[in-house]
Amino acid sequence: TLDTFKFAGKLLAKCIYDSAVRQPRPIRLHFTRSFYKLILQLPLDYFDFEFDDPLFFQLKIRYLLELTDASKLNELDLIFAEEELNENGKLKCLKDVKSNGRNIKVSMENKLEYLQLLANFKLYNRV
Repeated sequence: TLDTFKFAGKLLAKCIYDSAVRQPRPIRLHFTRSFYKLILQLPLDYFDFEFDDPLFFQLKIRYLLELTDASKLNELDLIFAEEELNENGKLKCLKDVKSNGRNIKVSMENKLEYLQLLANFKLYNRV
């Protein structure tokens, strides 16, 4: 969208300004894969976490993808919502990744949908 390009332009302009005026030095700027995909208007997916947040990918995404035991998935008690924590690490609020998501349990049948919605929420909606 146009807003994405405006945001990217403002970010680059600030970096150039800061490097030229405030502290002259070369710009060392690295964008995440998901940011490039947003600029190019390519769809995001849960595999983008492998590059943007490798630890999250290993601990949550890959684990859920490889999980084949429905009872173990049920034990995780996952819902279509994501916790937002405050600065102290305490629960601030619960954000639905799907309409009424806090009332929908993640199952073997919908876990790929959950992962895709989680990727959109964390990589797009929170940018």
